[in-house]
Amino acid sequence: MPYKAKVPHVMNVVVGPDVLASGTVSRLARSGQLEADRVVVPFVTLMLVERMVRARQPSGRLALRELERLKELTKEGAFYMEISSEEPPADITPERAANMLREIVENAEVETMLLVASPIDYELARARGIRVRLAEPDGATDEDVAASQLARYLIASPDVLSVHLKEGCRPQVKRGSVEEVKLEELPGEPMTREALESVLDEAMSLARNHRNSFVEAEHQGASVVQLGPYRVAAAWPPFSDGIEVTAVRQVKQMELEEYGLDRRLVGHLEDFHRGVLVSGRPGDGKTTMARAIALHLRSRGAVVKTMESPRDMVLPPDVTQYAPLDGKWELTSEILLMVRPDFVVFDEMRKTDDFTVYADLRLAGVGLIGVVHANSAINAVQRLLGHVEMGLLPQVVDTVLHLRKGKLEHALRLVPTVKVPAGMVEQDLARPVVVVEDFFTGTPMYEMYTYGDQLVVMPLSEGRKGRRDGRDAPRGHGPSESEIESRLRAMVAGELEVEVTGPSRASIYVDPTDASVIIGKGGRNIRELESELGVRLDVVTERASGGRLQGGERIDDFGVRESKNNIVLYVPPRNRGRIATIEVDGQTLGTAKVGRKGELILPKRSAPGRQLLDAIQSGADVAVLL
Repeated sequence: MPYKAKVPHVMNVVVGPDVLASGTVSRLARSGQLEADRVVVPFVTLMLVERMVRARQPSGRLALRELERLKELTKEGAFYMEISSEEPPADITPERAANMLREIVENAEVETMLLVASPIDYELARARGIRVRLAEPDGATDEDVAASQLARYLIASPDVLSVHLKEGCRPQVKRGSVEEVKLEELPGEPMTREALESVLDEAMSLARNHRNSFVEAEHQGASVVQLGPYRVAAAWPPFSDGIEVTAVRQVKQMELEEYGLDRRLVGHLEDFHRGVLVSGRPGDGKTTMARAIALHLRSRGAVVKTMESPRDMVLPPDVTQYAPLDGKWELTSEILLMVRPDFVVFDEMRKTDDFTVYADLRLAGVGLIGVVHANSAINAVQRLLGHVEMGLLPQVVDTVLHLRKGKLEHALRLVPTVKVPAGMVEQDLARPVVVVEDFFTGTPMYEMYTYGDQLVVMPLSEGRKGRRDGRDAPRGHGPSESEIESRLRAMVAGELEVEVTGPSRASIYVDPTDASVIIGKGGRNIRELESELGVRLDVVTERASGGRLQGGERIDDFGVRESKNNIVLYVPPRNRGRIATIEVDGQTLGTAKVGRKGELILPKRSAPGRQLLDAIQSGADVAVLL
């Protein structure tokens, strides 16, 4: 193949590992666009390539193949490849290596050019007056992506959602829709390591050269690539027990109108400055709904941005998609505050820092949709506890939308108030409480408050929860005394009396021999009864002079805190001032007075304190009798 004539002067081209991985040098040489007599591969470049190869990173294999191509081009007379001998320090970093390449060019005795793959490296070299050239992508087309090995699995059938390739296993695909997914094994031989490396290398090469593709992350053992409309995640030893490649196609893009949401909820979301969590399990369509809400707000005049890693939402060009700046979301949030968006979609919030950034942006007045993995709507809220003060929580998140199989299952609203928490009776126990209520009916479903130094998320009566379809539900008053007594009669052999003491609370008066049956080991039976009946049950086991059973309440579900010097048990504060008996496996351990906040304090150095600590750590049956 004829090559472009050499320039009369000697000219060297210095290359780094990224340029080798992109295959730019051989491509330019074969097209006659490389005006160089010598391609210099510094030793520092080889050292970094070796690191990538030993880490089994696809970029390392691509760089090695480029070196083989450069050898062949040397034999063909295109240029001469030289490997320099200066050895860098063993702890060389990519940043220091890039600087060493610039120094090699600066100190060269003949005219030398630096070939780089990063725009940042290009600008830094220009700032130092170094002759530099930016390696342009190969210009892979959408047709090239569609013809790749991974894409062929995904476009084989329109109902294929993802492909799963694992070393030693036959290929598998997931078919169906968000509502119903089926895993199917494809015919053929199990995948070999060589075949999977070929698949991964092809995806990595296309990601470097296709304008709508990019390498999102590459680590020692894993990589994430956005290949056109497909998200590719790969893992290999030692991180995984074998090479694995997973490719996911974007599911159907939906408009907000297709969800059939209640108009009240849509109007609520149209306030640009809401703090919304969209929760659900993996594959339940969280990102799809977040995108639909964002585009709906954009159509109402909001300036919308996204924070994504990887960036796989399909959005109009005027919706900028941001990644972590220098790997940190907090730096991205600082830029966003200068951009002044009305609404931001924060996709895939996972880490502690993600929730902190979400809270900071909300408190700065930015409207936010946070996409969270959670098994229930209240679990999504609980993931913010500990990162946000209880009093600020409703200002950070005011709405939670929980999806299941692509459909809205629950819509919750967080309302701040000051009240006596449910189950407490004394007015001096009033405190700030966050009420989590059903969005459509206004029915309280949970209360969140501080109790001592603990954060409490208290579920309210199941019978008071709203309907899932968004229509108003009747507000019931819970089961009657006769209904509760009828349910317990099969469990109780002796005397039984029931008194409903509130809309979601009742007292059960029984003999001590029957109390253990109702409570069950570790309180299991009483919890099941409370869930079934929708009320909180207090078991009372002592008689008063008037003949009615009262006092002697057995408490199994109490709070425990270990401080430096004490073991503290927490019981309902209504018992303050009373003398409580602490039992371990039915044997009396000691007594203590209930404090103002319901605390029972035993010094750790005392014999009862040491025995209680041992009992709690060993899982013994510990109870408090009042």
